[in-house]
Amino acid sequence: MSKVFGEVFPSLQLDNELKKLLETAEVTKISANHDHSHIRIYLLAERLIFKSNIWKIEEAIAKQIFAGQDINVKIIEKFKLSEQYNAQSLTDIYFDSILEELNDYSVLEYNLLRTAKKKFDKPNHLLLTLEETIIAKTRTNELIEFLEKVYCERCGMDLIIQVEYVQPKESKYRKNAEEQIRLEVQQIVERTGILQKEEGEDAAVETVNAKKTQDEILTVKKDTTNSADSNTAKIAKNDGNTAKEKPKFEKKGEFRRRFEKDSMKKSDNPDVIYGRDFDDEVMEIAKIDGPIGEVTIRGKILTVDTREIRNERTIIIFTITDFTDTMVVKVFAHNEDLKDILSGIKGGSFVRLK
Repeated sequence: MSKVFGEVFPSLQLDNELKKLLETAEVTKISANHDHSHIRIYLLAERLIFKSNIWKIEEAIAKQIFAGQDINVKIIEKFKLSEQYNAQSLTDIYFDSILEELNDYSVLEYNLLRTAKKKFDKPNHLLLTLEETIIAKTRTNELIEFLEKVYCERCGMDLIIQVEYVQPKESKYRKNAEEQIRLEVQQIVERTGILQKEEGEDAAVETVNAKKTQDEILTVKKDTTNSADSNTAKIAKNDGNTAKEKPKFEKKGEFRRRFEKDSMKKSDNPDVIYGRDFDDEVMEIAKIDGPIGEVTIRGKILTVDTREIRNERTIIIFTITDFTDTMVVKVFAHNEDLKDILSGIKGGSFVRLK
């Protein structure tokens, strides 16, 4: 038997906006797994509640009702909307929330939907036009399944989705083929004369993205979220768009003396592969245009190459893509650290780097 949300959680403190959204909402069911570490709350509402607000309610319940307990709270929302809504009008109001939810679920599918052309030829018939790429071909079914769950199961709409593919336009931001990337790496290495100019490249890492070259200090870690620190190099795995003031570089001799005496890993976080931990919002590679200071990106490592140079050091060169663009990253590592770093930098791995 369902009960009004306020009766089920009478002590829950929420801001006025959330309280108003939940005035007529009902809790139809609460379930938990065998050790009560995951709790699901089934919510029925007569008005739309954006996913960002659902997450706020989940967080409030976890912190207030289950304070001090390691319990994951998940709200399964369902909407009983008035007849004024159809799939087309729902999209006008709710689409930003759908994108936000999809981004949290899958960055690949988020980018597919974000860049797709959407057209309703009937109120319940959606035509999605996607560029014909390998990612689109392999992920389209999952994207359609996600949309059907949101529109049909959650919102009670009738929706038919028709997908069409078009040839991608030639663009400097779309170079994900393995052969293209390999040639790009080779050209960049030759252009920068990296083997001849190693002594002049004492900044620990140089990041290059087609026309974009940033002599910034790199930090990398596994795909998780942690606290930030500037002027460091590190590598980590992780799936926001903040650009910070460009760090002040030290003189060449000062940097070398400080860098070479430091250890290559400066964090107790097991996800950190190289450098200090960080927790910065991510920027799409395609949005990086010229020197803009510190940025954090995340993506999939496509290729990895190493080149041994003088002074018992090796250049690790790897390409990373977030499926908006591809970037080439170079790390200057001491040979004694090479094995540990390469254990975290592998083709197919997802990493976050600063």
